[in-house]
Amino acid sequence: MSAISIRQAHHDEPESHISQDATRILELCNTGTTLDLYSDRLTSNGYQVVSAYNYDEALNMAHEQRPALILVYDDPSTNIDAVRWLELQHSDRMPQLAMTPLLILADAARVPTLRIQELPDRVVVILRRADTLNNLSRTVKYLLNLWQLE
Repeated sequence: MSAISIRQAHHDEPESHISQDATRILELCNTGTTLDLYSDRLTSNGYQVVSAYNYDEALNMAHEQRPALILVYDDPSTNIDAVRWLELQHSDRMPQLAMTPLLILADAARVPTLRIQELPDRVVVILRRADTLNNLSRTVKYLLNLWQLE
C-alpha cells in the first residue's frame, strides 16, 4: 500500500469521538506522508477532516461535502499552489464555495508570491514554524466563529 493510500484510509475511517454533525474541514494536501499532524490536531479538537490530493478532487469534495473551512498546504513542489486554489475556489460554479473561509499553511519563502496583503478577508495564512499546531487550532476556531460556521 502506498503512503497516500495509507493516509487516505486513515482519514476516511470514521472517528468514534467525532459526531456526524461535526464541523467539516476540507484539507488540500499532496505531501504523500502518512503522518499529518495538522489533520490529527483538528480531528482531536472535534472537527471532521476530509482530504483531497489535487485541485479536481478538492473541488469535487467541496461540492459534495460542503466544508465550513478549507485548509490548503501551499507547496508548489507537490503541485499544490494556494494562489491557484484561491482562483479556482473564487471562480467555481458553486457561489457559496467562493465565500468559504480559507486557511493557507505556507513557508515563509512563499510570502511574496502569496501577496498576503491582497488576499480577501476570508483568507488567513499561517506560516509553518515550531508553534504552527497551536496556532492552527486557534485560527480555525477564530475563522469559524468569525464566519459563524461553528
